[in-house]
Amino acid sequence: MIEMKRINSLWPQWLSTLAVTVSLLQIGCICTWSSPYIPKLTSKNSTLPMTLNEASWIASIMNVGRTLGAVFGGGSVYIFGSKTSLLITCLPTAACWILTALAQSIVWLFLGRVLAGIGMGMAFSCFPLYIGEIADPRIRGSLISAAMIGIPTGSLLTSIIGAHLDLETSSIIFLVLSLIAIVMFLCLPESPHHLMRGDVQRVKAAIAWYDRGCDVDRVYSSLKTYVETSNSQGFLEKTREFKRVELRKALYIVLMLFMYMQMSGLTTIVFYMEMILRDAKSTIIDPSMTVIMVSAVTVIAIGISTYLIELLGRRGLLIVSSVGTAIGLAVLEIHFTFLDNGHDPIKLQALPIASLVIFQLSAFTGMMTVPSTVLSEIFPPAIKCVAACAASVVGALFAFITTKTFQPLVDVIGQKYVYWIYIVSILTAVPFAILWMPETKGKSLQQIQEEITMNK
Repeated sequence: MIEMKRINSLWPQWLSTLAVTVSLLQIGCICTWSSPYIPKLTSKNSTLPMTLNEASWIASIMNVGRTLGAVFGGGSVYIFGSKTSLLITCLPTAACWILTALAQSIVWLFLGRVLAGIGMGMAFSCFPLYIGEIADPRIRGSLISAAMIGIPTGSLLTSIIGAHLDLETSSIIFLVLSLIAIVMFLCLPESPHHLMRGDVQRVKAAIAWYDRGCDVDRVYSSLKTYVETSNSQGFLEKTREFKRVELRKALYIVLMLFMYMQMSGLTTIVFYMEMILRDAKSTIIDPSMTVIMVSAVTVIAIGISTYLIELLGRRGLLIVSSVGTAIGLAVLEIHFTFLDNGHDPIKLQALPIASLVIFQLSAFTGMMTVPSTVLSEIFPPAIKCVAACAASVVGALFAFITTKTFQPLVDVIGQKYVYWIYIVSILTAVPFAILWMPETKGKSLQQIQEEITMNK
């Protein structure tokens, strides 16, 4: 336990995390927006008539922008620093809501979704680096998990707003949230890691601001040693650092974690949840209301993760989350097997709801939080922006693959076999965590790098 005096000195880190949480709230809004509004846009009374094919592109084109945003985010962190990059991230997101509110044709919505994807890709490239750079090692995992509460909170908020408000009004509300995040980031100092390129006094002032109880000179000296290679390398030179065995291993670990996040079906379930409930013949609770309830569960899951990620460690939490996620999918697979065998769906009402609750609780507790936490911890500062860019691109790529293949696979082999693919995929994360993944809980960034180097 961190003594009370140390906790009191670290409050600026929690305040900074709150700003990140507000910005990540936009990701939850972006991801869930299509669920309540596509039915409205494809209805006969829509003010912007849309075909089902156009609607599918509205849901998926975001991942094109997300891939671009991942690249932009990596470059932005290198040029402007992680905090300023998070501020920049809010700009395309704000532009998305402006275009959506003023949309005169479907093209406006397409452009808005691409911009939203750019903001999302940039955010995943930036926020783990920012928190990793400003956080005390003993609460670093908790801070990242706390920041990620913004994603399910945004999802829950969008589900509620989408059920009651029109396109224009909801877009204005989301725009205001973007502006709040911008103002919060304007009030925060840049990360000391990035400021090391400039004036010494600004670096020490930032160190003192983020940790009110530290020995500024000692931290500055340690930080100077840690980032001394950053100033002498260009972006392309940083990519060549991955020729080192230990850094290739670290990159492999992080890319696999981001792949597992998507291969678990996490994004697919969020995008298609209401449709899954309707296919499961779940009528005891209206499917749209069930989506709101399950979204509320994800907020609880991230809150639990804030505690468990320091109690169980990164490796332990990933294992628990993987097994729990597989169990949730297995229950859903069993439900569809029963339906295919002619069982009465009225007697199976609890199964699909329980499966989605188990799935969301497990996936958001670990699969969502562990990859970003490890990304923030496992790389030296000289190449962290490159690694974040690569991880965000991989995440976007597999998100696109899983979401675009879900319905075609359901049409060809049926829902229960699609879930088996996800179950097998996610269970392979258990031996991966045991055999390959280093434990980074409570260790300084310097210690982590030393251990990876020793174990190369």
